[in-house]
Amino acid sequence: MHVDTNRPEASVVDVALIQGLHPLAEPMVSLTSIGGPAAEHIVMSTSQARVLTYKVRQLLDGAKGGAR
Repeated sequence: MHVDTNRPEASVVDVALIQGLHPLAEPMVSLTSIGGPAAEHIVMSTSQARVLTYKVRQLLDGAKGGAR
C-alpha cells in the first residue's frame, strides 16, 4: 500500500497479516514504513490493529470536517 503524504519524498507502508510458528499463536498485523534511508517496523495484535483502524477513521473524518 503506497501512502500519499503530499510531500515530494516517497513513503511506502507495507501491511501484512503474519502467523507465528506455534499452533496456538494468534495472527498478528505487521506494519513496515519505508521512507528515505530508514524503515520502521511495528507488530501488533489484531485487536490492537482494529483499534488503530477505528482511530484512523476518526482522524480522517475529522480532517474532512465530518463527525468526530
